Amino acid sequence: MRVISLLPEEQANSIARNVREQDRMLRLLARLMLAQAVFFLEGRACADTLGALITLPLGRPELPDGKWKFSFSHSQNLAVCLIGSAKRYGRLGVDVEAWRDLRPEDIAPAFCPEEHRYLAEAIDDLERQRRLFDLWTRKEAVLKANGTGLLLNPAEVNMCSAIPLPAMPKLSVRNIAAAQFAGYSLAFALEGRTASVEIIRITEVNPD
Repeated sequence: MRVISLLPEEQANSIARNVREQDRMLRLLARLMLAQAVFFLEGRACADTLGALITLPLGRPELPDGKWKFSFSHSQNLAVCLIGSAKRYGRLGVDVEAWRDLRPEDIAPAFCPEEHRYLAEAIDDLERQRRLFDLWTRKEAVLKANGTGLLLNPAEVNMCSAIPLPAMPKLSVRNIAAAQFAGYSLAFALEGRTASVEIIRITEVNPD
């Protein structure tokens, strides 16, 4: 059985509209990781989890019982699923971005003045690239945790502030650096505690 057929029609159609097969595969993989995580955590059948997904008004997928909060992201060859207890961690968000040829000025409106100064202080191009993508993934993880995504002006999220988003004053945001993520930046945001979330799974898709 094709995985996409297990999803609610609205979400299956959304994935099918992706032009690139790679993006369709990665979005499906993220949902499969969610289903597998819920199976490990409480024994719910994967097909039941996939079929129960609902879509919130702003487009974010959610499980109707609200027990688990989760977030998806994908970039290039990586799909990411972050899941945590809603009671312990509250809302959460995750973002992954493959490093590419991008300069701060290319997306200047997304950053506030303090963030522009932080990027300008990089000692060389490599450091500037790392700062740019680390900063952006933290910012987008916050936007996902907030539930608005890019519908909220990214410049309103100041990652150089102790409280990046006043509406979520206890937010904890972190980049994850590991050898297997070379060439990528990955960040997650938690509304509540700073402890590790229940599950972070990363899967790489070989385009060949």
